[in-house]
Amino acid sequence: MKILELGKFYPPERGGIETLLKLWSDGFVAAGDEVDCVVANTEAKTVRETQNGVRVHRLASYGMMFSTSLCPAYPFAPGRYPADVVHAHFPNPLADLACLRVPRKTPVVLSWHSDIIRQRLVMGVYKILQTALLRRADRIVVATPNHLEFPPLAAGLSPQGRSDPLRPRSLALRARGV
Repeated sequence: MKILELGKFYPPERGGIETLLKLWSDGFVAAGDEVDCVVANTEAKTVRETQNGVRVHRLASYGMMFSTSLCPAYPFAPGRYPADVVHAHFPNPLADLACLRVPRKTPVVLSWHSDIIRQRLVMGVYKILQTALLRRADRIVVATPNHLEFPPLAAGLSPQGRSDPLRPRSLALRARGV
């Protein structure tokens, strides 16, 4: 199966989501899947490399705004790297835009790692994009059961109530049956 992973950054960049992104990507490759992982680079050039069988595409970024990379090529990744399933890591507005460009026949799995806390000032505008993303997702995987209790997931935006506890290996397989 071809999997498109959409993350913010990829190791050696450090962070919790980055670590999970690498672990899942490596695991999917070990299980026989093909993985393209799209992330922002930390500089204004695109770099493509293969790590442990994972094709990592670090797209040129021209700075940061509201903790989001200014990476104009990112939303077009689904057209450039077609996949059988797309797995996006929230929060990441660039991945949100990319998910909205995924063909309807391709399942989108959203891993909800964290609610947006620090950028509350822009939530009024971002909420429109977030709502569209939640409606587009075929499956939402939450980091903790508590995420199911708080907005916006508790507001009924999760697709048909299908939110699951974190089970990385089952993500791609379960997306097929969505």
